[in-house]
Amino acid sequence: MISFLIVINMSKNYNLYLLAVLVVTIIVITVYTSKRINNSMDDAIKACVQKLVDATNFNIGYKCCQQVSFSLLDMAWHSITEPFDQNFEAFEKEAWAPSVVLPEVPNTLLSTSFGHVFSGGDYAAGYYGYKWAEVLEADAFAAFKEAGIFSKAVATSFYDNILSKGDIDDPNRLYIRFRCQQPTIEALLQRNGLARNKIKR
Repeated sequence: MISFLIVINMSKNYNLYLLAVLVVTIIVITVYTSKRINNSMDDAIKACVQKLVDATNFNIGYKCCQQVSFSLLDMAWHSITEPFDQNFEAFEKEAWAPSVVLPEVPNTLLSTSFGHVFSGGDYAAGYYGYKWAEVLEADAFAAFKEAGIFSKAVATSFYDNILSKGDIDDPNRLYIRFRCQQPTIEALLQRNGLARNKIKR
């Protein structure tokens, strides 16, 4: 749900693309995980389905690094405590250096057009929240996968420890009560096909 809300916030054409990918992914995973159909599928159909699932993760490593680089830049700008008198381009390149995977185009500057950085309010120093929301969503969904997608116990715990609590306690504490552990990035890496040991789909 969080990922879907993030998708809605993007530009129109990209929205349609991501929405289509989301719909296809849901259909493919639903069909693929259905025991009745899965048991009778032949190898050719399974291979085709796997290609569709894999296609949803096309370029995901780059997209992940790009989002992390935006988060690093956002945090760098909001970590400044003195008046800024440095070179903007050098500052930007140093801020996101740990996440750069492709050569950069010279004489470009993202900060001047990166509205989230200086929009104030909820966005200030909070761009990392997009990626963190994906981590939480994938980790929480992993709890359902571990116990069975329709596990009443997990659903009840999710409701009791997260949905029904609203903003009455520290979100991390609430999440740990639900998951019985700190959130990890493993489920997100596996879902995105970036983990060494992929989840069997």
